Amino acid sequence: MVEMNILMISTVNFGVNGISKVILQYQKYIDSEKYKYDFIFPNSISSELKESLFEKSSVYHVPNRIRNPLKYYKEIHKIMKDKHYDAVHVHGNSTTMALELLAAKKAGIEKLISHGHNSFTKYPIIHKVFKPMFDSLYTTGLTCSNKAGESLYGLDYIVIENGIDIKAYRYDENIRKEYRENIGYSRNHLVIGNIGRLSEQKNHEFLIDLMPSLLDYNDDFRLMIVGDGHLKNKLESKVRELELQKHVIFLGERKDISNLLSAIDVMVMPSLYEGLPITLIEGQASGLSCIASTNITREANVSGEVLYCNLNNPNEFIEAINYSLKNNSQKDRVIMNEMLMDSNYSIINSINKLQDIYQQ
Repeated sequence: MVEMNILMISTVNFGVNGISKVILQYQKYIDSEKYKYDFIFPNSISSELKESLFEKSSVYHVPNRIRNPLKYYKEIHKIMKDKHYDAVHVHGNSTTMALELLAAKKAGIEKLISHGHNSFTKYPIIHKVFKPMFDSLYTTGLTCSNKAGESLYGLDYIVIENGIDIKAYRYDENIRKEYRENIGYSRNHLVIGNIGRLSEQKNHEFLIDLMPSLLDYNDDFRLMIVGDGHLKNKLESKVRELELQKHVIFLGERKDISNLLSAIDVMVMPSLYEGLPITLIEGQASGLSCIASTNITREANVSGEVLYCNLNNPNEFIEAINYSLKNNSQKDRVIMNEMLMDSNYSIINSINKLQDIYQQ
């Protein structure tokens, strides 16, 4: 028998992004006999996705949060009041989550959970204006990392690691061969991978700018960019300008991330800011050598093997890439996956912690 009905709200569009990945993991692994989720997303979800991912849940598409905040507020308040939820769990990146928390409080819901996912907000003034209201509303403040928690809450928060199914990312030599053949890579190609939205935050231009210098070392370097976003045309133009079409490939949004990771040799994340990037955890679970900008929290270094480089010194990245390729083996990749099985970033550990919080 279901003990708690929980309304989970995403303040960002459902798609290939960190918050959506976390929500999907919770939906998949939560004890469905005790907890039932319904969902609010700011964008519409196809009927196919609803049936495959949210079969036992109600999924609400509401007016745009930014363009029509008053209409949005009225709609979510009505849903909350009509359905009598035991808790509301809001995912976002700033104190504007106060809007959802206020609607829930006015609807008579007592358990108000906010969940922060980033250490940076694009709207710092609005973030500051909403801070007093936000602080007065949430009953439990969750976050993906200490860096994101300090940015959103100060000191009053609980970290729930962005857990994944570690075993699902185990390196597979056969998949590596198959995917490399399909993409057009040989066994000799040195493949740098990056997975994420094509946005300013992920800093793909920096990666592309590294390629000419890397190719001076070895013409077998290849850059695989997985993801989509508003900068796609600009990044593709940059690749053409630098005449790197042979060396850089854009694969768009993909659902087979674990398989693609087996085809990669080193993951590089030159992000300008992050909360705690799930893709970096996935890369380590696949046993990849991972290189990250110093803007990414050290909490993401689950394996203890991530190399951190300063964006002001591109040569640090070049040296780290060459070092990683010389010092990693396929055997090491399997061992690293096994090492991470019992880490805090196992989805089972994250779900157990979350369920304890729901029961408080």
